[in-house]
Amino acid sequence: MRSFKCNYKDSVHISESDYEKAFVSLGEYTDHICRVVEQRDYSAPEASVLLPTDKDLLLKVQDTIRKKKTEKLRCVLVIGIGGSNLGTKAIYEALRPDDDPYPRMFFSETVSTDELNTVLHTIYR
Repeated sequence: MRSFKCNYKDSVHISESDYEKAFVSLGEYTDHICRVVEQRDYSAPEASVLLPTDKDLLLKVQDTIRKKKTEKLRCVLVIGIGGSNLGTKAIYEALRPDDDPYPRMFFSETVSTDELNTVLHTIYR
């Protein structure tokens, strides 16, 4: 287990024993995260920590983009609720070049057929 040092006295209103328990728990969790990284354990809930250094996955994504992003691909519809939709939308808006109009991405945060029909009508015009 990794060790943590912190001078918490007069900075928080918890007992020393509660503070020490929290630090033990934090150390155990840090060790767990390190094992996930060392073992490249994509089955762990924390597997997202592997993504920034996964060169094989990056190559697969880039290959898929080369195969799928053609002149025929004009629109992509992302349907999700909450974070599954908002995270994708934030990345798209942050990284999309202004001079690259295609494919246009549409984001729908509902499973309502009325709203989806409105989005599809916009796409097919």
